[in-house]
Amino acid sequence: MSRCTHQFEMWNGNFGRQYWERHPTTVEGFDELRNEQWGETQSAVMRRYLADLERDVDVLEVGCGVGIHLEILQRLGFENVNGIDFHRDALERIRRDRTSIPVVEASATKLPFRDGQFDLVFTNELLVTVPPTDVDQVISEIVRCSSGLIWGLEFYAEEYTEIEWRGEDQMLWKTNFLDRFLEGHDLAVVEEEFLEYRASDDLDRTFLLRKRMSR
Repeated sequence: MSRCTHQFEMWNGNFGRQYWERHPTTVEGFDELRNEQWGETQSAVMRRYLADLERDVDVLEVGCGVGIHLEILQRLGFENVNGIDFHRDALERIRRDRTSIPVVEASATKLPFRDGQFDLVFTNELLVTVPPTDVDQVISEIVRCSSGLIWGLEFYAEEYTEIEWRGEDQMLWKTNFLDRFLEGHDLAVVEEEFLEYRASDDLDRTFLLRKRMSR
């Protein structure tokens, strides 16, 4: 997403600041929200998918927000966690409140890292914020920067569907993001599942992928 996009302007304006005023910014608050939504916590889901990894692997979250997911990994014992986002208010918060987590301001369409720099690259509800015209480029960058594993947790729909959110359009979309990864890249599915919302018909889908050339 280039810096002139609608998303960049919205997330770096009042919309983005108000989002973090409403949204939980602690692990405990976010786990409580997830438990209300899914019947289990974000920490539990991440533990289930990632707990078997060595704790010294290099990890990158694309779209790290205020760093909640990276703090969860730190609590699980992961030593080398990194984040990238273009939302400046979120990055200011993470630099203030989570000083042990290094973060970079950059676009997800052009990650400032070398090929295969990280053992694990992951997103958590990032791709839903990427315009459909840019999503394959973002996915390609995620795959490029991973030496082996990719984990995703994203909204799900069978077809591309725009989501109107708080009266704003052109901000959120859901689709089968797992298929988008598999269609363009040589990846194997290690594990995947749907996460059902308790109070609606909405679905999230989470998946762990491995690059086939990796060992």
